[in-house]
Amino acid sequence: MTHRLVAQARKHIGSPYVWGGKGHSLFNLEHLNLELSHWDIAVFDCSGLITVSLWELGFCDWRGSHNAAALQRECEDVDLSRLEQGDLLFRPGHVAIFVSGNGDKARVIEACGGDQSTRSPAAAAKRNAFVKEHEVSPRGVGLKWPGRLRFTFATTNGAETPRLPAVTPKER
Repeated sequence: MTHRLVAQARKHIGSPYVWGGKGHSLFNLEHLNLELSHWDIAVFDCSGLITVSLWELGFCDWRGSHNAAALQRECEDVDLSRLEQGDLLFRPGHVAIFVSGNGDKARVIEACGGDQSTRSPAAAAKRNAFVKEHEVSPRGVGLKWPGRLRFTFATTNGAETPRLPAVTPKER
């Protein structure tokens, strides 16, 4: 099932990294103070890429305020030597999607290159901060806490649908 996460995240490769970004949404305009001229651009931060991709696949209900720590709580621990496509790799304040490889050399998809000061597509371009698929050394860049998303299954119209139990709508 998590191989679908990889395929969905690949659709966003090249999108700018903007801290707090969650794809195309009014959320970005309201909370990131993006100008209307940026409306046609999907922007992501590391956790936004994953939660939006999961939302697009129907695995969660809302593209709300999830960060790397919240996503990590949705995962079970996995040994670096037993990574599967779609597992998540964490370091403090960051998360990436494992595509292939092993604990020493891995291909990942991640929204990277920015930080809390990267708040516009123009700033992302200056920093070369985009959603990328590239090779990293997980141990070398501190992605040392692997996790596998724990899905539950809900029955809707007679079909079982995978869900992330804690990724649910929040009151505003």
